[in-house]
Amino acid sequence: MRISSLQHVTYAIADAMLAGPAEPDSIVERMTRCLGVRSEWMRGLARTVAKRFGARWDSVDRKEVSMIVAGAPGFVAAWRSDMRPVIAQVLRRAPTQELPPPRLRAVTLPQLPTLGDLASWLEVEAVDLEWFADRWRVMPQSAGAPLHHYSYKAIEKRDGRCRLIEIPKSRLRSIQCKILRGLLERIPPHDCVHGFRKGRNTVTYAAPHAGKAVVVRFDLADFFASVHAPRVHALMRTLGYPREVVRALTALCTNRVPSARLLAPDVQGKMEWLERQRYRTRHLPQGRPPHRRWPISVLSGSTFGLPVLLVRSGLPTRAMRMTWRSQVAKIWRG
Repeated sequence: MRISSLQHVTYAIADAMLAGPAEPDSIVERMTRCLGVRSEWMRGLARTVAKRFGARWDSVDRKEVSMIVAGAPGFVAAWRSDMRPVIAQVLRRAPTQELPPPRLRAVTLPQLPTLGDLASWLEVEAVDLEWFADRWRVMPQSAGAPLHHYSYKAIEKRDGRCRLIEIPKSRLRSIQCKILRGLLERIPPHDCVHGFRKGRNTVTYAAPHAGKAVVVRFDLADFFASVHAPRVHALMRTLGYPREVVRALTALCTNRVPSARLLAPDVQGKMEWLERQRYRTRHLPQGRPPHRRWPISVLSGSTFGLPVLLVRSGLPTRAMRMTWRSQVAKIWRG
């Protein structure tokens, strides 16, 4: 939807007001730079905004401030006059990295407040970061092209269906390894996670089940493909990273398979429609390392629906859950 001139101006003024300290004189100075001229109505508006939002200045949203600007009598009168305010300079608030949740405060996470910081941390140029994080570059009609970041291999299952392995090419794989080891692996996984976790194995997974009255084991269908980009985005945002950085990290960690590849002879007829739709949507790819260790990192933080799923399973609440890769075992303590 196209933004009207009024919205454009009020948002620009709000950005300028938030681009520095919450002091009325400083706010007026930034508004003057934004509009190129000082007006009488600025001081009253600056005082109103500073008083209302000063206590949470670093976290207030530009939309809230723009609404105050749009309703200020002085601004309204100026907008209705023959000399409407126009934008002379765009000022933006410097991006900041917020604190993670209290339980993760002891975890040392890389400080990545800007895309430039992310590129430096990944040891790539800014243009390369844009290239690897471009979410829309893959054309759905193209099954394979040298410009794609992934190659694909279909592995047939015992039931005649197939699993599509998404293999990142060397440069993207290096970037993903950096994200995995330098960021995601620093997040402690849930204690029930056993798959691909140091010190855990099939024995530690099975041990709690021994001697239980009832053990119910089931597999989550298309586990990787079911973890869509919004869940990954939510995890990264929870860690405190700014939205632009979160969007880039999410794009680097997820993939969408071109429709033409899902209609290739080695896949056609071996996937149900819903499964193909999951692959067409940006999701967590299942492939070679580092993807085999995604479950203990991204999945541990992003599969928030598992507890709900287990509660709705109808088994007694006196139960514990253990996970190994995409398998879930529900144990009734009986």
